[in-house]
Formats: sequence, C-alpha cells, structure tokens
Amino acid sequence: MTEGLGRALENRRFAALWAANLVSSVGSSVHSIAVIWLAYDVSGDPLVVSAVAVAALVPDLLFSVPAGALVDRWNRKRVMIAADLTRAVAVGALPVVALYGPESWLLPAVVAAAVVEGSMAAFVTPARSAVIPAIVDRERLDAANGLLALTTNAARICYVFGGALIAVLGTTVAFGINAASFLLAAVLLGRVPTSAGVPESDASDGTSRTVLRDAVDGLRYVVRTPIVVSVVFLSMIAGVATGPLAVVLPFFVETQLDGGSAAYGLLYGSTFVGTICGSVLVGAKPNAVTESRGPVMIVGLAVSGVALATLPIAAASAPLPLVTGTLCMAAFGAGIAAVQVPGRTLMHALVPDDHRGRVFSIVKALALATPPLAIAVAGPLLEAVGAARVLAIEAGIIVLAALALLASPLAGVRGRSDPVRSTSESPTSARNRSPADEN
Repeated sequence: MTEGLGRALENRRFAALWAANLVSSVGSSVHSIAVIWLAYDVSGDPLVVSAVAVAALVPDLLFSVPAGALVDRWNRKRVMIAADLTRAVAVGALPVVALYGPESWLLPAVVAAAVVEGSMAAFVTPARSAVIPAIVDRERLDAANGLLALTTNAARICYVFGGALIAVLGTTVAFGINAASFLLAAVLLGRVPTSAGVPESDASDGTSRTVLRDAVDGLRYVVRTPIVVSVVFLSMIAGVATGPLAVVLPFFVETQLDGGSAAYGLLYGSTFVGTICGSVLVGAKPNAVTESRGPVMIVGLAVSGVALATLPIAAASAPLPLVTGTLCMAAFGAGIAAVQVPGRTLMHALVPDDHRGRVFSIVKALALATPPLAIAVAGPLLEAVGAARVLAIEAGIIVLAALALLASPLAGVRGRSDPVRSTSESPTSARNRSPADEN
C-alpha cells in the first residue's frame, strides 16, 4: 500500500521539501501548546489566552492573499527559506527574553513572535504549493500531496508530547526546539533547486502591476474556472465540518457519553488518525484516484457527513458508544482526507504556474475564514438545541453539499478528463533538472 508514497520520496528534491515541512510542523505543534500554556501561566486570564491564540491566526488570514500575489513574483524557494529564518529568529528570541529580560516583557514578546510566525506562514503555504508541481512528476502528485497531508496531521499528535515536554523541561526549551526546527527546515530547503522556485511569468519585472491587481487577477481566475470553484466550495465545506468540532465535542461527550477529558481527547484525536489513514490510502493508490478523482472527492465529503450523523446515533444506541463514536470520527477524518488530497493535486495540475501562489492563497484564506464563522454559529446553537442536534445539523449540511456537487463539473473529473492525466507532459521542466541548479 505504501509503494506510491515511497516512490514520491525517491525524488530527493521533494524529499527535502517534505522533510522541511515535517520538522517545522513538529516544532510548530510544540510551540503552539507552549504559547497557550505560557499565556495562561503568566496571566491566568482567558481573554489574554484567546488574544494570544488569535495573534497567531489573524495575520495568516489577513496576509494570505497579498502574500500569494508576491509569491507569484518572487523566487518561491527563497521565500520559504527567508520565512523560516525569520520565524527562527522571532521564536528564538523568546528563550533570551525569558532568561535575561524583565518578566513583564515575556508576554508581549510571545504575542509579537506569534504575529511574526503567522505572517510568515501566509507566505510559506502558497510558496510550497506552487513549488511542488515544479519538482514532482504529474503522476506522483497524489502521493506527494498525501505525504504532506499525512505529515501535517501527524504533527498535531505532537500536542501530546509538547504538553509532556513543557511539564518536564518548561516552555523555554519548547521555544528553543521550535526555533531549531525552523533553522533545520531552512537548511533542508537548500536542496530544492533554485530554478524550481522561479515563477514562469514575467510578473516580477512588470512595474505597472500592483499586488492588489495580481490578487484580483487570481480571484478572477478562480471565479471563471468552474472546477476550481468546486474545489474552493469543498474546502469551505471542509472548514464547516472540522471547525466546530473542538467546541461541540466536549459538550457532546459530557451530555451524551457521560465522559470527561479522556473521552473528548479520544474522539477528537481519532479524527486526525482517520485523516492520516485516508491520506496514506489516497497517496498509495494514485492511479485509482485518477480514474475517478471527482467522484472520490464527492464521496469522501458524503462519508464524512454520514459518519458525523452516525455519532449521535451511536451514543444513544450502540453497545459500546465510545468505541463506536471513535470509529465514526476516524471515518469522518478519512472522508476529509479524500477531499483534500485529490483536490490539491487537481489544483496543481489545473492552475498555471504564474497563478499558483495567488490561487492557493485565496483557497487557503477562504478555508481559514470558514471555521471561525462555523464556530460562531455553533455556539448559540449549542445552547438552543444541544450538542447532538448541532452535529446532526452539521452532518446534514455536509451531505447536502455533496449532493449538490453531483451536478457540478467536478463530478465529471475522472479518467481522461482528469487534468492530472490529460497531458503526458511532466510538470518538472528541463530548467529544474539541470545539475547546476541543485543549489
């Protein structure tokens, strides 16, 4: 099953990109829990903790679209390295402040580092997405995207280890680990060919073009490309599906399962386990996915909805409700992976190189904006109808969205009509294969 994934890693340039993403994702997971814990430990104020969490998220959302436009002008490899080095300096300053600065400086320094990290993330994601088709052959894109999705979700498991690390060694060590991870990621990215980061357009030397104009041009491309609109819609529905879970599941566990934090952790964690398994399955079977890419994505969305709808039923009637519920959440995560991984590959094959940065940034911005909106709606609904019905409503929206997509152009993306298969031209151009460009 893992043969397809292994073939993707045979590409040394992609292996370097994947390893850089792995170490930075693990470091960020440890850093995230350290930041939240430090804010709680220093202030004890829920509003301060929330403000610190928002400080990391808002810059990524606000700067995502203009960052994507700039990524289509600049060398994408150098953008990723510069962003990682900037994040290493910002996060690496925290242990220095903690050890040698006044205590009153620590919390503002944490907020500043969170803002810097979120801002740099706005550049890294579209840059990485734009580089992948330049270094990975088209037939291995699903395997490559499956590996990246697996890495991202597996890194979230490090929240558990991050908490244990902080308990033993303290937050200062956690910040140091994250800074080191960004430095290592920058070193690993050095193995990606510099030529692979060069956009194929001449937008970088066009003095009449502005960042705003490029961003608007990217939005126009999205609106005018029906298949891309369908993928964007899927990304937003995935945000509706996953966003409220962290808020709704604790109430569901307490009221429907008579459980506590352990049961909540089991249910929520099984979602990521399911996503990892789904990513592995999609990446290991790229040929099967290409034969029916659109239907796979639509069925994946429907499976996630049905799994979520089954969760309250299992809690009410299953002999082992917690075990059954865990399986439901794993199936939910696997369905989300079946949406995300083939969708990224489709975008890689469909979007021209000179638009990839801005288009991927638009998709990311919409995906980031949807969960907070879904959470804002889920809060009042929890009080009005209870957790079980909120999950049922959420599941209904997901299933209806899947049914609506049956009438979209995405449903016809299969076999020879799949852009991933429709051309035999490798996305790895000759300029990226020159030995002189390996550094």
